[in-house]
Amino acid sequence: MNDKTRALIFLAVLSLVVGNVLAGISLGLKQRIENNRKLLMVGSLLDVLQVEGRQDAQDAELLTLYEEKVEVLEGAPRVYTYEEDGRVEAYAFDVAGRGLWDNVKGLVAVDRDGVTVRGVRFYEQNETPGLGGDIGTLAFARQFEGKSLREGEDTLSIVKAGSVSDLSSTQVDGITGATMTGDAVNAFLADDIEAFLDRMEEME
Repeated sequence: MNDKTRALIFLAVLSLVVGNVLAGISLGLKQRIENNRKLLMVGSLLDVLQVEGRQDAQDAELLTLYEEKVEVLEGAPRVYTYEEDGRVEAYAFDVAGRGLWDNVKGLVAVDRDGVTVRGVRFYEQNETPGLGGDIGTLAFARQFEGKSLREGEDTLSIVKAGSVSDLSSTQVDGITGATMTGDAVNAFLADDIEAFLDRMEEME
């Protein structure tokens, strides 16, 4: 076997090894990203449901708390229920759609009455930082607490920042400079709320 043949064999083996290593790294990173996304979603769900013990739970503990406290009712839409001492404390449902720039995912939780908002989180979004991206902040999310999913013909919605001096039970003040993000969220939020309310009626 001459030197040229040895070099070719070496390069072939090296390429195979490097390819396998890179594939393993890619798979590991992909799994890690998926795990982080799941933890983010689960943490957000426990937050909006206001599950007891959430504040002290970290990572793996979040998943344990989720499995112990939350029941998932599959269907369209999926509904999450939180119970304490055998009594339903709150319900939650997914909200998702197109924002101004990319897809937005969130969760809305309501008290056992099915309409009073307990919490809202937009946990996955790629809107403009400092503008539409502020829908992911806790300060923005807290505006939803105590609001109603629906009052008469009105559904929970985001209004243009500063445009309403006396917000109704279904209105949340928008973010300055992010009116289009608010409008985009309103579009899918209304549909997801209606779907949830219809599901609740079916469950009665």
